[in-house]
Amino acid sequence: MAHYIISDKIDLPGKGEDYVAFSYTDDNSYAIACIADGVSRSEESKQGSLLAAQTGCRGIKSSFDGGELKLNYKRIYAEIVSELNRLSESHILLAPERPHSLFATTLITGFINESAAEFSHVGNGAIIQIRKEWWDLNDDNLLLLGIINYLNPHILLRDGDTPLYKVLKVDQDKSGMEPDVINITSNTVADSFFLICSDGLCTAEDFTFFEHPEEGEFYRKENPRLMLFLQTLKKHKETIKSSPGEFVDSFRENINMNELLNDDLSYVLFIP
Repeated sequence: MAHYIISDKIDLPGKGEDYVAFSYTDDNSYAIACIADGVSRSEESKQGSLLAAQTGCRGIKSSFDGGELKLNYKRIYAEIVSELNRLSESHILLAPERPHSLFATTLITGFINESAAEFSHVGNGAIIQIRKEWWDLNDDNLLLLGIINYLNPHILLRDGDTPLYKVLKVDQDKSGMEPDVINITSNTVADSFFLICSDGLCTAEDFTFFEHPEEGEFYRKENPRLMLFLQTLKKHKETIKSSPGEFVDSFRENINMNELLNDDLSYVLFIP
């Protein structure tokens, strides 16, 4: 049985380059979601992120054959780049003075059922598992136990660099488009919530630690938007599946009331 999906997208005036797409496999065994975040405030950026999210969601659904969890991400992402190429070609005819780099976008995908969760990403944002034990904590310890960030840059460090700052872009030879894939098959998947989101809600750096320059002590750097999201989620634990709109509206109201929105914000929450 697939996890239940709720989603929302909050745009700042004059922006709106985030895009969310979600679906279920034909047998309803897996939930599918994609979040894309265009790299600029241009109209091309909006088109690129919309195309990436929709093509990614469609590609995952068609790639699943009803058997084992073996998606062909290289083929899925190659198709996204092919679509970006086609969009750029038609764009050149209409506005040749506009660079095709404006179509660049990040992308996070999620593919989840009760026993396995698989994510792919090109670029930043967050992929977060909220495990069962987190619900027993008080609000002062929201990030101490049961919250796992799979895009933590310290975990992903490779030869002194991370894969969090790549983007999907127009690329005629389609080189370098294979994404990073995260596969989770532990027995915690069945009763875990999973969150994927754009960097407007949370990005990997929000889970890092910094050293106080005078005290010499290390402190956790916390994102107030993510903390508010988790606080709101905990308050709606009993009703979030039966009345998801109440959670969505409450978080929107809280984020606006606290004036915390400084970028487009989009998320998908997978609920067991």
